[in-house]
Formats: sequence, C-alpha cells, structure tokens
Amino acid sequence: MSKFWGTCQNEEDLDEKKWRGWKHLLNHLTIIAALWSAIWLFAVRFNIWNLNFSERGAVFGAGYTDINVQIGAYHLYCWIIAMALIAFLVTIFIRNFKPKVILAGSAIAIWFLVWLIAVIIRPSLIQSYSVSPNELSMEKPYILRNIEFTRKAYGLTNIAEQDFPVEENITPEAVNDPTNDNTLANIRFWDWRVLQSNADQRQSFRMYYRFPDVDVVRYKIDERIVQMMASSRELNQNLLDPRARTWQNERLVYTHGYGICMNPVNTVTTDGQPDYWVKNIPPETRFSALAISRPEIYYGELTRERVYTGTIHEEFDFPKGETNATCHYQGTGGITLSSFLRKLAFAIQFDGLRLLTASEFNASSRILFRRSLEERVKTVAPFLFYDNDPYQVIADGKIWFIWDAYTTTNNFPYSERYEDFNYIRNSVKVVMDAYNGKVRFYVFDPDDPVIQTWQKIFPDLFSPKSELPPALLEHVRYPEDLMRIQAKMYANYHMNDAVVFYNREDAWDIAKEVHAGNIQEILPYYVVITLPGEKEDEFCQILPFTPRTVDPDNPKHNMVAWMAARCDGNHYGKLLVYRFSKDKLIMGPMQIEIRINQDERISKDFTLWSQKGSTVIQGNLLTIPLSDHRFMYVQPIYLQAEAGKMPELKRLVVASNTKLGYGPTFEAALADLLGQNRLAMTTITGTVVDSTVSDKELIKLVSEHFYSWLTLTGEGKLVEAAQHLEALKAILEHSSE
Repeated sequence: MSKFWGTCQNEEDLDEKKWRGWKHLLNHLTIIAALWSAIWLFAVRFNIWNLNFSERGAVFGAGYTDINVQIGAYHLYCWIIAMALIAFLVTIFIRNFKPKVILAGSAIAIWFLVWLIAVIIRPSLIQSYSVSPNELSMEKPYILRNIEFTRKAYGLTNIAEQDFPVEENITPEAVNDPTNDNTLANIRFWDWRVLQSNADQRQSFRMYYRFPDVDVVRYKIDERIVQMMASSRELNQNLLDPRARTWQNERLVYTHGYGICMNPVNTVTTDGQPDYWVKNIPPETRFSALAISRPEIYYGELTRERVYTGTIHEEFDFPKGETNATCHYQGTGGITLSSFLRKLAFAIQFDGLRLLTASEFNASSRILFRRSLEERVKTVAPFLFYDNDPYQVIADGKIWFIWDAYTTTNNFPYSERYEDFNYIRNSVKVVMDAYNGKVRFYVFDPDDPVIQTWQKIFPDLFSPKSELPPALLEHVRYPEDLMRIQAKMYANYHMNDAVVFYNREDAWDIAKEVHAGNIQEILPYYVVITLPGEKEDEFCQILPFTPRTVDPDNPKHNMVAWMAARCDGNHYGKLLVYRFSKDKLIMGPMQIEIRINQDERISKDFTLWSQKGSTVIQGNLLTIPLSDHRFMYVQPIYLQAEAGKMPELKRLVVASNTKLGYGPTFEAALADLLGQNRLAMTTITGTVVDSTVSDKELIKLVSEHFYSWLTLTGEGKLVEAAQHLEALKAILEHSSE
C-alpha cells in the first residue's frame, strides 16, 4: 500500500489505464458509502423514537439522560451523517486522487468520533456520574410517566380500590348472615388435580377415554349461582389396545369422544367422592340446564388425529354393556370427498393410495382434520396470544369450548415489560362447537386499537360481542392468565407516588402456598361471593397479596390486600382491590398452612394415615371473603391409596385469622372452629342442629334423616338419599364427642 501511495504522489506518473480503474473503484465505493449513509440516517432517526423503550434509567422508557442528552447526541449525529453523505457525493466529482481520499477519510473519521464520543461515551458518563447519584430527583418525572403508561398498558387504570377493615374472628352470626348463604354453598372442596385423577378412575369407563383438564364454570340452577367443575370425556386413540390400532379403527371407527362429567365444587358423597350432577354414558343429568342432547366430541383438546365420517362403516359411539352403540356423523364439520380431485388432494396430503382404492367411501363421506382446539384456532388466527386454560360448557344441549385470546405488543411507550410484551388486552373470546368444529371469534374489547387493526385486515373473521348467543354469554368468565399478569404488575404499580415507587416501600407479591412439597404462587381462583357494598352474590375471580419478601430467610406471608375480577353481566371485566390496615396482622394462606401442619390433631392424623401406606394430599387453600369484612380459609385434605389414583376427601380444615376448625365435613369443621359441637344451619349436604337441643329433639332429628334416607333409597333417588345419610353421619359423629 505504501508503495502504491508513493507511486500516486504524482498523478502524471500513473499509467492512465491503471488510474482509470482505481478511479472507478473509488467512485463505486463512495456511492455505496453514500447509500449506506442515507440508510443509516433513517436508522438513527428511528433510534430517537426507540428511546421510548429505553432501559437505561430507573424505569422502563426514556429517562433523564435519554431526553436531555441522548436525543441531542442523535440530532448531532444525524447532521454529521448528512454532511458525510454530501462529502461522499462530492468525492465522485473530484478528479485528483489525494483530495478524493482525504475528503472521504475525513468524513469517516469525524463520523466515527462523533458516534464514539457524543452518542456512546458522553451519555454513559452523564448517566453514571451525574444522574445515578441523584437518580430519584432527576428521574422523578419519568418514573411518574412509567407508572401512568404501565397502568394503561395492562388495563389497571380503572381499578376501584377500597379499604377492607378485617374482622379477625368468624362468629355464628356471620355464618348465619343470609348474605353468606350462597358463598358457603359454593366453597370449592375439590382441587382440580385431584378431581382429574378421580374422573379418570370413575368416569372414563374405557381405557381410551381421558379427561384433559378440569375447569371451574357456573350455572344458574333454581335461581341461584352454582359453581361447577367440568371436564370433557375425550377419546385418545393412542390408548387403544395396540392390536386394535388398525387404519380402519383409527380413521373410520373410533372417531370421537363422548359427553362430559360435572359436579358442584362442594358436594361430596358418603365415601368421600365427588357427587357428579352430569355423569355416565349416555349422559345422566340432574337439572335441565345441564341436559346434553348432542354429547359427541369430534373437536376438542385431545382430539388430534384425522378421521373419515359418512362411510359405509358405522362409527363407535359409546360402550353399552356387552356391545357398543354406533352412529353416523350428522354434522357439518370437515370437507366432503365428493369428487375424485378432492380425494386425490387428500390422498397426496394424508393417506396415499389407500384413500383412492378404499371401498368404504361414498359421495357423502367427509374428512375431519385439524380437530384439536389449539391447532384449529391458531391456524385461523396465529397472530393472537392465547390463554393457557380453555374451558368447556354445556349450552343449548351441546358442548362448547371457550378460549380467551389476547392482543399484545412489546412497543407500548414507557410501559414495563412482562416477559416479551408490555401491552395486553383480552379482546377476543373464541368459541368452538365440539360437534361441528365451527370456530367464531367474538370481540369483547372494541376499543383496543390492536384488535381494530386486525379487524380491518380480516373483516370477516371477527364478530361483535352482541352476536354471541346468550346461552354462551352467561358462561363467559374473566381469564386466569390475564388476572395473574395484571396482579403481577399491580403488585408494583399500585404505588402512585414516585418516591414510594422508587424505594419499593409498599411492593407486594402474589400470596404463596405449599403444593406437593413445593412453595408456589397461588393461582387465581373463582368464587361466588357478595362483594362489599353489593347486594347480590356473583361469580368472581380473586387473588390475595402479601408483602414483597427480600430476605429469603425471613419471608413475610401476612396478607395485605386482595384483588377481585368480576365476571357477571355489565360488571364483567371490572377489577377491584381491597386493602387491609397496616396496623393489624392478617394471616396469609402460607401462614394458615403452617398452622394447619403444626396443629396436633391434624398432624396426628397425617402421621397415622401415612403409616397405613396411603398418601395425604393437601388441596388448594382458599381464602374466602365473607360479609362484614371477614375471611374464611378452607383447605380440603385427601387420602389416596398407593394402589390407585382415586383420592378421597377425608377431612376439611376451616380457619379464621386466629382459630382452626377440623372435621370430616364442612359443617363439622365449621362447628369446631366456632367452638360448638353443632350449629343451627342448613346447607347443601344436610342439616346440623344447635348444641342446646334436648336429647328428645336430637333423637327426632336423627329419626327424620333416617326415614328420609330409607324412603329416597326405595324410590331410587340415591343422590338425595346420600345427603340425608351424610347429615345423619355428621350428627352421630358429634354426638359421640
């Protein structure tokens, strides 16, 4: 290179042909540099806007250094790039080699120095040595901006906050308050994991049926809200006997699941099992609101394999004694194989020559594919973000799946990120017909700008909320994932004061519990309660908060607040937060769980049952708000034999802030909590009497329950009879104490 430079000192000494080649090369390079400069100029302009997403300051979003230093540096940098661009263009017209190189080199050098000093070094020095030592005072306006925009991005701006002056004890008067009647009748005794194991054992009937999940839903029965737990009975072809897994069986015969099982959250049979209100095959239902006229599940959560319907083969419908009931699909799902070209297309895609040569097909035969809810919905709308828990309901005699969908983005200015997004709205409810597979997307948040954009792109895909059938609308619930995310963000962003927020003086955590030996955050759970200040009970989702724990050796598990998301009618989607007084200790779920495990009576039972080769399972500990600002804590205790996974509800723990109650039934545990052997109250499981009644009255009550049980058993009304037997059992157990 030095030799070349020395040779080039005198242009006349250069060979004219060689000089022409170098000139073209340098011109080409300067044109490329000019084009690259123009592109880079636009990129820097975009970087100015991207400062809205800066993570340099005390909070997410543009901070003091970004606004007062970095923007000015970028503007200077833009001018330098523009001048470099002009310099590169000028060099094209300079004939002399040396000035051409000097001008281009100077432009590059100045460009680099401004970038290094003004854009990189100076903002970093100011942030480290000027802003950081005075961060609160200098960043305060930007902290307030971050609080405001984060609350907007996560839908936290309209949360109604109220004080909740907790009354520590539960009294007989509070229990007998009519306001609490439906709350007490809807306390969930069944952990969904335990119930799923139970359903697989008691309601699957055949090895190829499985219940993919258990979901909490609610129904209006006899003019009151009843909280139910439901699971669909789906067919898993992978569980067929290996010798039965032929092409004919998998594609033409075993085509669908069948029915659903459903039980109230708090009813228990005499042997500690769930009392199913929808059960068996064909479905047996106790109330007309739960009746199913079309129980077949051709599209579901586990239904993944393609099948062919309308063939000469009859489809397996459900097991029936020593034989099987059969059927032919009558729905509109899938695509008809009405022409040779259609058969050829699906033969190429799926089953090859077999599809073209099989004699089982005719003009009305159909192929059903993409039958799982997840694949079906995400194929149609992959641009939405979906909840982890779709759920099934019975409406108009059919089984439907409802799945919450979200719109998200990671480009909301000044909003703190949650994982890979910083804006979320539950804008869409997805509904799928389990028989026909038809999927509809209903917009529940028309004000969301993201869903408005998608509606413009796909105008025929989305339907307004008003078009959702009323029978399905009454089953819509606030989604679990959304509340969990909102609670996580609100744990910090309930603090509106910049100083308090900066110091994290009042930061919260979602309350924790112990499950299967592991400490984990409590998941949002559904309850039926009458909210403070309201007159009617409603279906809500709630979640308790505890103080933020920094020292893992000294965690703080006392409860400081709870959040409620309303699910019914015009109140749907409204969030409420109830704050506790800071001068009173209110036990959190973890502390109640510690007390349960340290209780002498309970730990003695746990030890005894474990010695018998059984496993003790402690279910979810629920925190239930009652009237007059009281709390009741309820935890079910299950016993599972080593031989099989069919847990039995063995005991219930009922607690207040200061006491524990323990018993074989909810009534017994509640009476134990109140320090009474018996309590005058009527519940869904039976009647329990006051401890002051005479022996004569007690004998009369026992006699009434016994003869009611005898009469109902003779009439074949076994479920109603079991309720009287359960009440009789509770009375006799307490009479012996």
